[in-house]
Parts: sequence; structure tokens; C-alpha cells
Amino acid sequence: MSGQVDYPAYRTGKALATLLDAAAIGPDQVRYHRLARDLVRDIRTRPRPPRPAVELGDWMGVRPGGPCW
Repeated sequence: MSGQVDYPAYRTGKALATLLDAAAIGPDQVRYHRLARDLVRDIRTRPRPPRPAVELGDWMGVRPGGPCW
């Protein structure tokens, strides 16, 4: 699947758990990885994003509206 991430709504919890596990192992790799940031940004744009997504997005510097640079 060449780098694409498939994360339907019912897999959001699994995707967040995987990102949190990866952040514990290599925080900088997760914080600055484009696909991880895109995933968190997409989850945060949902009407009621899960709290872990909001906290992870804040830690990564990801806002729901787009990049913050």
C-alpha cells in the first residue's frame, strides 16, 4: 500500500494506540513524521475527536485546521 494509511472510523482507537506506542519508543520519529501528523490532523477534524488524539496532536503541534508554521 506504499505508505498510505487506511484508518476507518472503527479503527481510530487502534491507530491512536499504535501511535502512542511508537511515540514511547521513538518520540521524535512520531512527532515529525508526515503520515503520523496527517493521521492525527484527520482524526482531530472529526466532530468529537477522542481525547488521546487531542492530547497527541497538542504534543505534536498539530492543529485540526492545518499545519502550524
